[in-house]
Amino acid sequence: MLVLWLLSVGLICLADRVVDPEMRYLRLPENQSCIYNCDGVIKCKGHIPKCDSIIKHYNLATDDNDANKEFRELLLFGHNGLRNRLAAKLNLCDMLEIKWNNKLALYASRHHSFCHKSIMCDSELDSNVNLQQSRPRDKRQISHMVNMSRNSFFYSNTYSTAFIPFALSNWYAAHVKLKFPKRIDVNNRTYYALAGQSNSFYNMVNPIIQTMGCSIAKFRDGRSLICYYYPFVSVNSEIYFRIMDKSYQCPYTYPIFDRIFKRICIKR
Repeated sequence: MLVLWLLSVGLICLADRVVDPEMRYLRLPENQSCIYNCDGVIKCKGHIPKCDSIIKHYNLATDDNDANKEFRELLLFGHNGLRNRLAAKLNLCDMLEIKWNNKLALYASRHHSFCHKSIMCDSELDSNVNLQQSRPRDKRQISHMVNMSRNSFFYSNTYSTAFIPFALSNWYAAHVKLKFPKRIDVNNRTYYALAGQSNSFYNMVNPIIQTMGCSIAKFRDGRSLICYYYPFVSVNSEIYFRIMDKSYQCPYTYPIFDRIFKRICIKR
């Protein structure tokens, strides 16, 4: 009984969506020479590095009228499309729309300035997040609950014309490495619980994710894509998908379904 009660507390927090449209609780190191390492610890170079092995860096953190707008739109369309596919397959009702965030895109580009082609430890950045120890509906606790996840992909072909779709399909295909999510019932609601830390599929399909930002770089020996997602909340390294019932549609913060992606919840 205690386990179910603790889980219900965590799911209440998730149900409240931990909405942070102003990114007030996004914790990024301000120093541009600093990034999180694989353990979620900030590491700094002491100077802003420059990677000489990059032939071209595509700046995705700019205005809508720039030359890289097509890349941003393709990344958003691809992510929302794949999340919509999962929501339709599992009959989910809480998959939120992802929008672009320049702050995350600029942060992702730091990895390329460090000459990182990929991040071998792609995972949720803080494995110690535990909603069971946080009080629901207490805004003072939100900064300890909200985090982000990240994915990276390197393809050793500098001439690929379908690099982004290929990267996204590889991230999504990583679901075959995970166990099928288990069904659980909490407070008369039914969820799928998915365990999969350090898995690219797990990192990108968390229903609560609302924003993302990416960086693309062309190295001498291939192309690199690095993306960050925010917010990312888990309970004991599990993420939860609410199964739709007859009386429930989208969460109140994202109350309607998208016209194109009919299982993605959006704001009015």
